[in-house]
Amino acid sequence: LCSKAAARSASRIAVDSVTRDPLPDLLVTLVDSAANFLGAARTSERGRFVFTGRGGGFYALDLRAIGFKRLTSPWIPLAANATVEVTLSVVR
Repeated sequence: LCSKAAARSASRIAVDSVTRDPLPDLLVTLVDSAANFLGAARTSERGRFVFTGRGGGFYALDLRAIGFKRLTSPWIPLAANATVEVTLSVVR
């Protein structure tokens, strides 16, 4: 997990757990620590997705795609005015 100063956002990369190839068109949902649904996105052709404008707190991501096991991330801490980037490995 790597943190950089910037606007509040969460930037992620979804990759195949075996080949490490980026996974396009995964459905990604974002929830906060109170289990409130905060938004949804699809991964790009490079497996990237971003949620912006979130305040500080703990967030979890749920990733789904045909042919892969559903992945719910561990809680991800996000400080106010910070950008967090992580790579998530999705299992077939």
